[in-house]
Amino acid sequence: MKKAICIMLAVALMLSFAGCGKSEAVKAAENAIANIGEVTLQSEEAIQQAQKCFDILTEEEKAQVENRMTLADAKEAFEKAVADYKETVRLKNLESLKEVYIPLKEASEIVDHYGSDLIAAYNEGHNNTYKFKGTNLNGATRYLSTKLYLSYDDVLEGECYAYYVNWLSGDWNKDWLSKTEQERKDRRSAIATGTLFYMNSKAIEGACLATVIGAYRANGDVEKVEECAKQCETVYTGLKNEENLSEEITQLEGMTNSIRGFLELCDDPQGSLKEVEAAMNIFRKLIEDKITVLDSMLLNN
Repeated sequence: MKKAICIMLAVALMLSFAGCGKSEAVKAAENAIANIGEVTLQSEEAIQQAQKCFDILTEEEKAQVENRMTLADAKEAFEKAVADYKETVRLKNLESLKEVYIPLKEASEIVDHYGSDLIAAYNEGHNNTYKFKGTNLNGATRYLSTKLYLSYDDVLEGECYAYYVNWLSGDWNKDWLSKTEQERKDRRSAIATGTLFYMNSKAIEGACLATVIGAYRANGDVEKVEECAKQCETVYTGLKNEENLSEEITQLEGMTNSIRGFLELCDDPQGSLKEVEAAMNIFRKLIEDKITVLDSMLLNN
C-alpha cells in the first residue's frame, strides 16, 4: 500500500513539473528578446523579430516570458532613439537653411537699393537736367552719387560700363571687367568728363538709368545676388523631402523667386516709371513678408 502511494506521489510530482515547464515557443521568444541587446537605431529588425515571437504565444505562454518587460522597454527606447535622431537631423538641416538664408537676406537689401537707385537716378535725370549739362561734367557724376546708395567710384564705373559696353556694343553681357586695368583707367578718365551724359544730352533719364545698371553689374552686386539665390535654391531643393521643414522651404523658395523677379526688373526695367516703381513695391512687400516669417523660423528660435 505504501509503495503504491509513493508511486502516485512521484507521478503527481512529475506531472507538476511538466505543467510548469516552458514551451519551445516561450524559450524562442525569450531568446529573441535577449538578442535585442543595447538599443540603437539599428535595433529595429531585432525588436520586430522579438515582437513576432512574442505575439504568436498564447496568453498563458506570454505570462511565462520572464523578460517580456525588456521587450516593452526596448520598443520605448527605440522610439526615443528614432525621435532624437530625427530632431538632430532637423536641427542640422535647419542650420543649413539658416546658413544660406543670411546671405540671401543681405542680397535682398542689395536688390532693394538697386531698385531705389534706379528710381532716384531717373528722377534726377528728369527733374534736374541742368545738373548733367556743361563742358566738364565730372560734377554730374559726383552729384548723382550723392543721391544714390552707390559711391562716386561706383557711379563712374557704372558710366564706363554703360558707355563702353551698352552704348558702343549694344550688349549688356560683354564683360567690361575683362579689360586691362590701364584700359579701364583711361576710359574712366574720359568718362569722368561726362561723356555719357554729353552723348545722351537729349535722354538724360536713360543715361542715368544705364549708369546705375552698369554700376551694379560692374561692382559685382548683380552676380552676388544671383549666386546667393542659386546657393539657397540648391540647399532647399536638396531638403524638399524633409516634411518637418516644408514650411521653411516654402518660405525660402518664395523669397528666392521674389528676389530674382526684383533683380530681373532692375536689370531690364520695362514700362513707365510709375509701372516699374509699382512692380518694385510689390516685390518689396513679398520679400519683407518672407523675411518676417523666416526670421522667426530660422533666427529667433
